[in-house]
Amino acid sequence: MNKLHYVDGTNKERQSLLRSGMKEISINDLERELLCLGYKINKEDSFVYLNSANENTYLAKSVAIVDRSGKSFANVDSVNRKHLKELQKLRRERYVFHAGRIHEL
Repeated sequence: MNKLHYVDGTNKERQSLLRSGMKEISINDLERELLCLGYKINKEDSFVYLNSANENTYLAKSVAIVDRSGKSFANVDSVNRKHLKELQKLRRERYVFHAGRIHEL
């Protein structure tokens, strides 16, 4: 497959996310919202890949989210468990499209 095929799949997935009610936000908005909840993006553990597990094959980026101590948001010992519910809501309702990729939270 050529890159154009994946760009088309990425656009289809993006439209699918919007139709499902998710809201597209900028990477800067995501970083601000995470900071307000006591989290941040761990750029070293985030990575780009080709998501082929869904109806559309698309260009994606897995975004690693950590608390202020550097532990994954999902770690049972995370120092920021009190905001986990709000973080999960953000992950369910929003996504980022940046640099041609859907950022998966």
